[in-house]
Amino acid sequence: MADVQGLEGIQVIDDVPVIDVSGLIGDNKEEKTNAVKRIEAALRHLAFFQIINHGVSKELIDRTISVMDHFFSLPQETKNAIYRTPTNSKGYSQPSHIQIFLY
Repeated sequence: MADVQGLEGIQVIDDVPVIDVSGLIGDNKEEKTNAVKRIEAALRHLAFFQIINHGVSKELIDRTISVMDHFFSLPQETKNAIYRTPTNSKGYSQPSHIQIFLY
C-alpha cells in the first residue's frame, strides 16, 4: 500500500489497510485530519479498510456478535416477518453472496 498516496506507513493485512482512528476521538485537529486522509485514501483505493483503536469495548463487540448470531439463527419465517422494504430501511433482507468474517 506504500504505492497508494495517503496510505504510506499503514499496516496492511491481506491487502486490507488497517487504520488507527484514535485521532478521531481526541481534540487534536492534526490527528483528526490525518485519520480522515487515511480513510479517504483507503476508500479511494479499495473501498474497504479495517479500523483499530476505535474505542468500542471488546465486551460490546462480543455482545453485538452474539445478538447477531442469535438473530440469524432464527427461522427464515421469523426473519421475513421484519423484511426490509423500499419504504422501511430497517429490517431484514436476505443476504446475497456476501460473507462477513468477524475475528
